[in-house]
Amino acid sequence: MGRCRPLPSVERHLTILPNRDELTRKTFSLGGTDVSIWHLSEIDGFLGRLLPGGRPADDDVPYYAWVWPVSTVLGAAIMRGPALTGKTAIELGCGHGLAGLCAGLKGARVTLTDLQDGAIMLARMNVEELQLQDRVTVMKMDWRAPTLERADIIICSDVIYQHRFIPAIVNAIWALLKPKGVALIADASREYFPRFTEAAINRGFRVDEGPSERTEDGTVARLYALRHQDVRGTEKAPWES
Repeated sequence: MGRCRPLPSVERHLTILPNRDELTRKTFSLGGTDVSIWHLSEIDGFLGRLLPGGRPADDDVPYYAWVWPVSTVLGAAIMRGPALTGKTAIELGCGHGLAGLCAGLKGARVTLTDLQDGAIMLARMNVEELQLQDRVTVMKMDWRAPTLERADIIICSDVIYQHRFIPAIVNAIWALLKPKGVALIADASREYFPRFTEAAINRGFRVDEGPSERTEDGTVARLYALRHQDVRGTEKAPWES
């Protein structure tokens, strides 16, 4: 994996899609199941095309370019869990879509959402790679303005990496989660997560801490389940079954 070079300081809006020769297919063993997805391999070359002339606007920074280790931990937890047949799921900020795709492999009807065109491109490639076209769809959506119907499961895999995202993510989960649903949150022990927990509780969620795991790069991935407070008979997280 290439190292991320420093970003210039002048922002400008720019969207550049990855080229095929910048992509690679990798297979992950998740909960005893091999899952193959496409992601960016030539990250330095891609960033080199993106960066000349100034820093891209924040919504255009290609965070989807990396397979963040936390997504493999959440994906493995979903694959080890029970079947999700008959359930609906939405992944917010899906990037390449690994966690949401795992929910699809377990039988859920899934909508992968992201704001960036590059992420949408990769997610659609991965739906086809895993032959999940019958139950996984991909759509462009800004989590600041959620437009989908409520789902049984909301998936957020390492999306709380900026403080300013917290209110929008909490509000999106509130808008999209069914009363008895569960939101599966994977965090890379980021400094802002306690503020997210506080905001979620204040909004009316119960936050239950799940298992944690140290990944190969030293990241401590922590899993959490969010549910509406004072609602009985809610969905279980995969690691609770």
